[in-house]
Amino acid sequence: MEVYLCQLCKEPIWNFVCIECLGEDIRHWLPGPLSSPFQRFTELILSTFHYTHNDVDGHLRHTTRGFICGSRGRGSVCLYCYLNEVYQWLKEEDGTMAEKFLNMFSFGQRSVF
Repeated sequence: MEVYLCQLCKEPIWNFVCIECLGEDIRHWLPGPLSSPFQRFTELILSTFHYTHNDVDGHLRHTTRGFICGSRGRGSVCLYCYLNEVYQWLKEEDGTMAEKFLNMFSFGQRSVF
């Protein structure tokens, strides 16, 4: 069994929630004025950490199955690091929404943020 390490915390990724799908859920949750900037933030995160559902040629190699969409994506950033990055970004944009985000999306990991 191949073990994937988070590119941020270097810990094994055991919870393969698709961060692309989770980002889309967060974008829909955010109020309109934050939705577009968050979309750009998400695209930057996905490209920076080379998070994709498919390899460039469309083949599914060295991939893991995501829990939200059921598709396969490279496990490159763990759920907790991704949520922390979102929280840090949102804190800079809108502190009130950042606190609401913690209540909605932190999955009980408030101490991480």
